[in-house]
Amino acid sequence: MNRISLLVARDVATTVNLSYVVTLNSKPNQYEILICIDRIYQPWKKIEFHTPGFKYILGAGYPAGNLFCLESAPAIGRILLDNALENTANSVKNHITSADHLGATFSAGIPKLPKDRNWIEFAFKILCEGSHMFKSTSGTGPTDPTRESAKNSKKPPVISLTALEEFIEMSLANENAKPRATLKHLTPLTDLEYLLSSAYIPRLPINNAQALASSTRRAKARIHFNENGQPYINFFYRKYRGKSLYKICLRQKYADFEFDENDIRWVTVLDSDFKIVGMAYAPKSWQSHPHSTRTRKFIHDLRKKLKADIKNNLTWYFNYLLEHKELPGRAREIVRVYREFTNQSYQFTPTVSSYHQDTDISSDDDWLDDSEFPEWSSEYFGEDDEDASI
Repeated sequence: MNRISLLVARDVATTVNLSYVVTLNSKPNQYEILICIDRIYQPWKKIEFHTPGFKYILGAGYPAGNLFCLESAPAIGRILLDNALENTANSVKNHITSADHLGATFSAGIPKLPKDRNWIEFAFKILCEGSHMFKSTSGTGPTDPTRESAKNSKKPPVISLTALEEFIEMSLANENAKPRATLKHLTPLTDLEYLLSSAYIPRLPINNAQALASSTRRAKARIHFNENGQPYINFFYRKYRGKSLYKICLRQKYADFEFDENDIRWVTVLDSDFKIVGMAYAPKSWQSHPHSTRTRKFIHDLRKKLKADIKNNLTWYFNYLLEHKELPGRAREIVRVYREFTNQSYQFTPTVSSYHQDTDISSDDDWLDDSEFPEWSSEYFGEDDEDASI
């Protein structure tokens, strides 16, 4: 498997590891940055390790396990990031600074001079020291104890992706429970608990904390009408329809809606008072499997490049990956898409929806039946590439 990435959120005052995300890509995107931020407030539970020898030490965990409850979640004052493009995206800035979400200060630092990088580099130093288990040096001579064995030199040792993910989970959680000399021999979690109980730290409004914990996003799109007067909205290259749009299209020109980035088969439509009206759905050709915004964009760009006319987009994309599995990076993408499509609950990677459940959407009151919502056709839904993204 090609290179993967790790995102870690770390508190400066107590050095506690707040959250992390393993991304099966060499370069994380803006949405995975947002997921890492939101996981600071999402409930955490210990997992059952399948790798021999892996276990939590006494007191290991993350603040979201028992310190960050929705009623008294601490507000973050300042978030330090470097100047990577994904960190400076408008969606990341707005999510950090918006009063509806974190309401914190966004600090990307001075270009080409990352003064604050040492805080996060220390977390990666811990992982690097623990993960370099295999000897891979030629040594100074045949008797050098650090010399790689003949067995390893002929067949380099490898570890599974699951073992690597479990190691990251265990290492970061255990570090939060180890006493530090810089914290007067307190553990990072103990020090954070003391500060939360004794120091004046602003709390997040309950509505903000609930939004962060549910990993939902809110957006707005203009309501359009086709030739038959049926309302729809454009979202991530597709037209979303539903009976809920009929309820608001005569009173307002724009539709506010909430969506889960890990499952965009449907969105929750809101009225002008942000109360739930109902659901709007993507075309049936996109309903077969849960899929994220990243996957939708990959498929859209690939279809546009290949000029492919496909009816079952998600199945076609997975088969395309299998047919070209010899290309660099395909193995990790196959794993990512498989986990996403099967809705498997992996704590390490952002591939599972915690907001939408895998239910029978045809039983929903807002779902249009076959007479109102026929199978995909360019005449009814428009050409695939003409739909605009918001």
